[in-house]
Amino acid sequence: MARKKSLDSQPAHVAERKSPKAEQSDPLTWVTNAVVQAHGEAVLVFDADQKVIAANRVAEQAFCSQAGALAGLRLYQLILSGLPTDEKTLPGQVASLHTVEAQRLDSTRFTAFARTYRLEDEPEFLGISLLDVSEERALRKELDSTTSLAGLLVRDMSVGIVVQSALGAIIEANTAAEKILGFTREQLVGRTLVDPRVRSLRRDMSILPAHEHPSMRVLRSGGVQAELVGVEKAAGMVTWIEIEARRLVDSPTSAVFASLVDVTAAREAELRMAAALARQEIMTSLSSETVLIVDADLVVRSASSNTMRLLGWSPSDLIGKDLVSWVQEDQREMVKAALTRLFSYPGARGRLDIKLRQASGHLRIYDGNGMNMLADKMINGLLINLRDIHDQRMAEAAVRQANEELERRLQQLSADRAFDAALSRVADLLQQCSGLEESADVLWASLPTLIPGFETALYLEDSEHVEFIRHRAPDHAHVFLPTEACWALRTRRAHISDGVVTLRCDHVPQDGRMTACLPLMAAGRVVGLVVIRSPGPERPLPSQEEINRLAVRLSIVVGNSRLRSG
Repeated sequence: MARKKSLDSQPAHVAERKSPKAEQSDPLTWVTNAVVQAHGEAVLVFDADQKVIAANRVAEQAFCSQAGALAGLRLYQLILSGLPTDEKTLPGQVASLHTVEAQRLDSTRFTAFARTYRLEDEPEFLGISLLDVSEERALRKELDSTTSLAGLLVRDMSVGIVVQSALGAIIEANTAAEKILGFTREQLVGRTLVDPRVRSLRRDMSILPAHEHPSMRVLRSGGVQAELVGVEKAAGMVTWIEIEARRLVDSPTSAVFASLVDVTAAREAELRMAAALARQEIMTSLSSETVLIVDADLVVRSASSNTMRLLGWSPSDLIGKDLVSWVQEDQREMVKAALTRLFSYPGARGRLDIKLRQASGHLRIYDGNGMNMLADKMINGLLINLRDIHDQRMAEAAVRQANEELERRLQQLSADRAFDAALSRVADLLQQCSGLEESADVLWASLPTLIPGFETALYLEDSEHVEFIRHRAPDHAHVFLPTEACWALRTRRAHISDGVVTLRCDHVPQDGRMTACLPLMAAGRVVGLVVIRSPGPERPLPSQEEINRLAVRLSIVVGNSRLRSG
């Protein structure tokens, strides 16, 4: 029967054979799986009579034949010499490499590297892979005659040198290349740099496809191709090689010259540096400080990556802008002067709380720590660390305010206690008074003690004229005050007037001084009035709350006294 399969997974012409085992096994499938390293190689399969029963397209091209023209030809018609007739390849094994002389159908000859294979199930079948190296041999002969190849290989023993054919197969390698690639010269010759036993990696640790290898790119498009390639020889063990490939002669059929430099140590250092930078970037992004570099004009030249989180501005928003333009308006001159002073001498340092406006428009307080680093070539400017202390300052202000309020309340409590003690003494004295005149004298004499530092006046209800209040003062007596003239008497609530704007009592002079009128109440009716006036703007009156409290306390004392007795 006629076979219709080829090694290219495309229809191929094969010779008929009558072996009964042909129906049980397919030598083409075996060769496809066995000849892993046969990249671009011609593959022929011979039966027990050494006749061709299968050939791939590379073989048909190598022997200049049409499709199916090789079928039935004998081994000795195609391979003239170089293949030992006494070599017995064991089934499932590959023979060593041989250099053979082969003949095309047009009677021209070529030199090739050859390996033989045997099928375990059908050992009578013989597979042969051929790699045409005629062009490489001619090139090598030319190079050897001019000592060019020798010069390339020994030029720098620390640099690996590999010469590949126009098909990509290695035809020569120096000792450094053997050491870098981890193979002997015998193992390298006839192979490509893309060895199936190792895995090639890109810089980012992804798999480098064979067709993307620098040598393969040179074979396709010429020019100079360079790339960093990682060679994983064992699990977790990667050798990093800087490969630069170019043609020896500017011709599509020219061999490829590739230089190999082992940069594993440098690559590992690069990875360590990248890891360190990544850790630093993470730490910087999470840091509570941002770093700026400004020049002598206070223009931001560099900014750390966490400015968006801490300042609300991205680094690109800050770079090239005047730093002072983000400072609160009333601080700009001060900040500009402070930063300018830091440029006066190398190493100068300074610290300042700065209010900066964020992108949202809100002002926040930052602790600015600047240092003159003009002498450092890497920085060559003013290094400024900014730490957001807004919440801290607000908390400190809240604590201060709370402490001040507590202190005020303590002082008020102390004053209230002193006032209550004085008021208690006045109440005791009033209880012992025998008449209105005596009670009025006691209350009047006690006012400077109860209300120190203010001008005071006392009005008491007249027994004969309930609609009038009598003024009691040491320099004059019996001054009558109409009830309608005082808002405190009319509303029965303490009233404060500034004497100019606020609703003023008719009895208060219009001199700009503050006046408080405190009605004295007893049993729901007015029995008196205390008037308090500030001596001037430097001594304002107590608050409305304090005036109200004073009025209530005085009313209690007066109401409980025998003020109206007699």
